[in-house]
Amino acid sequence: MHRSSRRHFLRTSGLGAGALAVGVGVAGPAAAVEALTARVAEEAGNPLQLARVWVTRDNAHLIGELDDTHNVFEDGSVEVLLWPGDLGRLVATGLPYEITVTDLLARDAAIHANAAGRPASLKPQPGETAGEYRTLAEHNADMQMLASENPDICELITLPFKTLQGREVFGLEIAENVAKKDARPVYYNDGIHHAREWPAAEMPIMWAFDLIDSYRRATGEPERAYSSSESDPNDARMRNIVEKTRNIIIPVVNTDGFDYSRSSAINFSLTGSVPMAGMQYWRKNMRGTRVGEQFVGVNTGTPQNGFVPTTIGAQGIDNNRNYSYRWGGNGSSASQTSATYRGHEPFSEPDPKPLQGLVPPAQLADADSKFVTVEMDGVPIVVHYKESLPPPSRDARGNERAASPASGTKNVDALVCLHGANGSTYSFRNLLPRVAAEANVRAIAIDRPPYGLTSRPPPRREEAGCG
Repeated sequence: MHRSSRRHFLRTSGLGAGALAVGVGVAGPAAAVEALTARVAEEAGNPLQLARVWVTRDNAHLIGELDDTHNVFEDGSVEVLLWPGDLGRLVATGLPYEITVTDLLARDAAIHANAAGRPASLKPQPGETAGEYRTLAEHNADMQMLASENPDICELITLPFKTLQGREVFGLEIAENVAKKDARPVYYNDGIHHAREWPAAEMPIMWAFDLIDSYRRATGEPERAYSSSESDPNDARMRNIVEKTRNIIIPVVNTDGFDYSRSSAINFSLTGSVPMAGMQYWRKNMRGTRVGEQFVGVNTGTPQNGFVPTTIGAQGIDNNRNYSYRWGGNGSSASQTSATYRGHEPFSEPDPKPLQGLVPPAQLADADSKFVTVEMDGVPIVVHYKESLPPPSRDARGNERAASPASGTKNVDALVCLHGANGSTYSFRNLLPRVAAEANVRAIAIDRPPYGLTSRPPPRREEAGCG
């Protein structure tokens, strides 16, 4: 099977890599690995399958341990990827289901064999490869090349941590006069929280090429563009982005998992039973199985417990479920075998943790943004807000009197616009002036986390499901 074909994977990138679904109810690491090995032997030979499951809002939690591909059909049914042993779990839920693909690997091989080639009319795209998705090494090489060949507008950055397997994580900062650290607005773009989502890394790196190519053409240096020297209607707009904003780009956050999914040379999956499948469909990072207070399996690039780092010791953690805000809420799992396992605590993993402070909120703020610090459960929370004041009143001679924040409706200092779900200052940008004018009172809107620039409160134990 040609795992690296772009056109093939664009059609199948929504398909998932769940971890081996086994329970670890043993006393220690050695026994845990032994149990995992025995379970693999029992289920060897089962092909990866796709199933369509009919769920409702009340019973959708029953498939929380299965690998959801995020493919939702018009009638509300969902698609799941069944790893060896998962069919039994699906049957046990009692939910109606249909096996739609009995052998995923065979289906994918057929799709790849019949896939159409690149359209001849499609002009070269910024950062386009020869037809395959980049490997981790190729992503890093391209970033180093862009930074070294464009030092005036592009700088290589290294995140302040190393991964579980000892890798550094690289990114780019693109801006005119990039070495000057000023308060320009920042646009942040990253990819690959989930190892198998290879296109998610291509988008950020191609955006980097696009910014540089357009800037070079728009500033009279078309020969320095990588894709094409011919002018593009969007060049002026892209130049404006480079001049007036700072663009931070991290193509691969989950470098360990992505490297395993994309480039592992071992013809042996984490389940031990689906050759060539466990690699490309792997979703999480490479964290080992947690037994008590210890981890077994994949933590570093060296063998542990007799297994090399690409065998069954790894259960992994879903980096995108490891952030602190509402950690442990819906859409994540407490089971290590789940594809959405959130980890034993927020920010337990090195991969997402440094991202929380990468760009200061004040650097992203507008000119009329304001911040105030409040306390929540003894923890200081910085709240971002905006306000509109009522129009100035006039005295008997018709002269304007400046409005004060407390003027207006009797016994009302201000009206705060709130939304029950995800409202933010942006949501109320057009409403604030009208409220202030109509009610003759100060009108305020705040960013409710996680939408906007307000800092994230720590999870409460009962909210996190660990109280």
